[in-house]
Amino acid sequence: GNRFEESRALGSLGGVHQACGHHQLAMECFRQQLIAAKNCSNRREVAVAMGRIGETHYNLREDRMALQVFQDCATMAHEANDWSEEARIIGVMADVHVALKNNEEAEECHTSRLRLVREKQLESREELRAMADLGNFHCTTGDVAKGLAILRGMVELARQRQDNHMESRGLRALARAHEA
Repeated sequence: GNRFEESRALGSLGGVHQACGHHQLAMECFRQQLIAAKNCSNRREVAVAMGRIGETHYNLREDRMALQVFQDCATMAHEANDWSEEARIIGVMADVHVALKNNEEAEECHTSRLRLVREKQLESREELRAMADLGNFHCTTGDVAKGLAILRGMVELARQRQDNHMESRGLRALARAHEA
């Protein structure tokens, strides 16, 4: 059969299992998805499958394994010129580093993600998300002044782009930071 379609179907099935909290079943689907993606030589699909395996490890609190998989996934996405997936995975890696209390590594991931989004001129909302995540990171790890400055910049950029949703997200983040 069509290995690409099989890969996609396995990924969808794994996603349903994941959403239902059946992480072991999801992992099996994602591993099968990865095999099918490799068999059809589709680098982007391989990167997606690897990312889902990493997310499942993260959901299972296997943080170090998740980081290894995410690093491989980011490399694969980079090699496939899938900048959006690479940026997404780098953002997820930041979350894992936060969970492990590796704040320097988390900050580097957030900063790298924002730099990649800007260098590759990805979808404008992705830049706003990356700024919000970096600002929130600084606010929650003690550098509130830096976090507030980034969040204010994000809100201003959202206003310039007339993105009401992201402006609202930024304003909520600023309010939470001021309350803390």
